[in-house]
Amino acid sequence: MSNTYEIRSFNTKEGKQNCFAVRTYKTEEEAQTAFRQRVRNVGMHRTKLIEHNMPFSFLANEMQLVVYNESMTWLEEIKTWRFG
Repeated sequence: MSNTYEIRSFNTKEGKQNCFAVRTYKTEEEAQTAFRQRVRNVGMHRTKLIEHNMPFSFLANEMQLVVYNESMTWLEEIKTWRFG
């Protein structure tokens, strides 16, 4: 039975956390690499948008790396990143 790894991206709109993107990966190594890259990219883009006085609320302010397989009835959280 193989695991599925997902990166879930959230942002806050109207006071609620909304999941706006889910990316799926087959291996933990691939998912961990993608997670680090996405966190780095969000931070870099947020900084650039702030420098240019542009809105950045469309960017993720939280990301989760989770794992599951067909026998699980839950998601196991591997990593979480929150801005701020």
